[in-house]
Amino acid sequence: MFSKIGDVSSGWVVPWLTSPVEFLEQVKEHLTWDAFVLGVVDVRTVKPDAILVAEGTSGEALANWSEQALVIDDLFKEAKKSGEASGQIAACGALPEGLNTTVHMLPASLDGQVMWFLAVGRKDRGYDEAESQVAGLLLQLMKVEFAHVAESEMGRLILDGDNRLLLADPRSEVKFKQRPELLEQICELLPAVIKQRWSDLDDDAMHDVVLDMEGVATWMRIRKGGVTGSGRNHLYVECRPVGENDVPAVGLLEDERIAQAVAFLTDNFAKSPSLSEVAESVYTSPFHFHRLFSRQVGLSPKHYLLRMQLQIAKWMLRATRVPVGEVATAAGFSSHGHFTATFHRLVGVSPTNYRSQ
Repeated sequence: MFSKIGDVSSGWVVPWLTSPVEFLEQVKEHLTWDAFVLGVVDVRTVKPDAILVAEGTSGEALANWSEQALVIDDLFKEAKKSGEASGQIAACGALPEGLNTTVHMLPASLDGQVMWFLAVGRKDRGYDEAESQVAGLLLQLMKVEFAHVAESEMGRLILDGDNRLLLADPRSEVKFKQRPELLEQICELLPAVIKQRWSDLDDDAMHDVVLDMEGVATWMRIRKGGVTGSGRNHLYVECRPVGENDVPAVGLLEDERIAQAVAFLTDNFAKSPSLSEVAESVYTSPFHFHRLFSRQVGLSPKHYLLRMQLQIAKWMLRATRVPVGEVATAAGFSSHGHFTATFHRLVGVSPTNYRSQ
């Protein structure tokens, strides 16, 4: 229902195939509403960065609601206990006052303290039992899609605005309980690397980072999210281990220009930028830049870019059914033939045979 590959022509796929925005479109197909909120809330302390997507209400209103939800929002409190509640929203609810609303909540974490939360409201009439059931089923599908991680070694998580774990898929949640130091490293190192590479990550675009996580080179596809005006954001992350011939793990670097160049390459791999273009992006001469980059990263810019392109291509061949020609374009190769020849030379098999392995 929700599994939809993003814009492969631009070289990226949304880090979570069930994106909240796609979920919003699905709700529009099945229910009428004037306001809508989807979130993943810690029922012990509701925070505005737990809201994944909202329409018909403001970020400021949601921030005010989160401060008082556990005390004054009767529909929220009832849904927390029984899983669903319907009625008119009172003042300081998640949706504007007076809307006829159906609220649904489902356990999201293994301990039940984090819950999926959906509130849908409209002015003209209340939701009948069938419509309320549809809302509940849509939320259930959202939960299942997030929890189901098709790739055997992949993990999916959401960090809140304080860089603490808000939600993880069940397999990752178990891993983090067994190895809390791994989660601590993610929550400490990833935000620091993001800050060094991107001055502003509030663009809702997808970005790539490869970091050493407890001795394992781990590819993280990240995207910042949040409701405008709430003053808080969250971070979507998907983690996959990578091989020794993929992009090397690169953490904090001594030269911020090189860190920003790494970000430029990972953000623009589909355009296959030249050495001069990358050097210009960090205001450095090509010769000086090449020397600095190679020394700090351990690869030349050209080889780093090629590894990134092949890493993207291998993942798309494994995880999607996108035609090989489109994989070539998405990964930044100039033609199907160039991609096939390069892939065979460096990976050892053709793209088609790699996919069938």
